[in-house]
Amino acid sequence: LDAAAVPPLPGATLEEATTDLPLRNQYWTAGGGEDVALLISGGVDSSVALHLLQQAGHRVRAFYLRVWLADELAAISDCPWEEDWAFASSVCDRLGVPLEAVSVQDEYWDRVVTYLVDEARSGRTPNPDVMCNSRIKFGVFLDQVGGSFSRVASGHYAR
Repeated sequence: LDAAAVPPLPGATLEEATTDLPLRNQYWTAGGGEDVALLISGGVDSSVALHLLQQAGHRVRAFYLRVWLADELAAISDCPWEEDWAFASSVCDRLGVPLEAVSVQDEYWDRVVTYLVDEARSGRTPNPDVMCNSRIKFGVFLDQVGGSFSRVASGHYAR
């Protein structure tokens, strides 16, 4: 999958779609030129966030979090991580940003999947996305890698 073949808006390139966007988020504009770790998912939101951070003059390094499933269990689920990785790689290559995969599969299992199962067994509706954001993206990743950067951002959040 090539990022150039899938523009964020019909008929527009990533650059055209983001050229006139005002940078109102304090984390993207404060202290331009900072080193920023961007969590890229292979989706439009994080791809646009990457471009906006570059436009603001930040030095960006992209990270793709491998959360699900462990390689030996991958056959039991149809998770399109290969497609997400290919798109994230293509976007990063196009923008000249280094990309690294970080495996947090064990932590995801312990801190998100276990929560999801426990909540469902208790008759409650779990929200794994909230747990992933707080326990993985701005938990494990921030502790293990993010502390080496001035800021950590994703397509939806910045810290």
